[in-house]
Amino acid sequence: MQKTNFQIAIDGPVAAGKGTIAKTLAGKLHFLYVDTGAMYRAAGLLAVQNQWQINLDNQDKIAAALAAAQLHLENILDENRQLMTLVTLNGEDVSEKIRTQEISEAASKVATLPKVRQVLVEKQQHLATKFNVVMEGRDIGLRVLPDAQLKLYLTADLAERAKRRFEQNRLLEPNLTLEEVKKRVQERDQLDMSREIDPLTIVPDAIVLDTTHLDIETVVNNIVGLVQTHEAST
Repeated sequence: MQKTNFQIAIDGPVAAGKGTIAKTLAGKLHFLYVDTGAMYRAAGLLAVQNQWQINLDNQDKIAAALAAAQLHLENILDENRQLMTLVTLNGEDVSEKIRTQEISEAASKVATLPKVRQVLVEKQQHLATKFNVVMEGRDIGLRVLPDAQLKLYLTADLAERAKRRFEQNRLLEPNLTLEEVKKRVQERDQLDMSREIDPLTIVPDAIVLDTTHLDIETVVNNIVGLVQTHEAST
């Protein structure tokens, strides 16, 4: 893939702060924020809506439907002037639908299907040829943007990540417990790191940032400094 714009690839496990940090960073740099996780969630929703079993036998059907689908991501500002992603699938705003536990589990399953991944990687790479991007996910530095000028791996300890995810989901799932969330996070880590196709990994040229004890502003300012250093050296 020809590299024509500035690309920031951010990888890391669930609830490491990738989304919040990537959105804040994109807003500060005036880059396009690309939430690849939302794209996999949309693929999972597509399969669920059509009542398709998410497995290798059905991957051609899911991949074809996804390739033909109108999947659009738009950066907008919420009521607090914070950047957020509006996700539309075939003309329907699915921004909230894709955040349920059912669709989260479906997203994990479709992410194991090679042909579905191929469709989404091509869509993601196409965006990176049109815009300066901050792209976050689990295989960005490894597969989607292997030539990105800046690759980051954000992480945090399990207890902190479980706490963050609990706070994110408690309104959607009022009966949720912190212990249950911790179990879900561990299971998601296992799925992401053990899948055969493009597992979550730290690529050799990635800069690792542990966000356990860092606030968002500190992490974002550190990354902006890295961008400025890179630009000054080229």
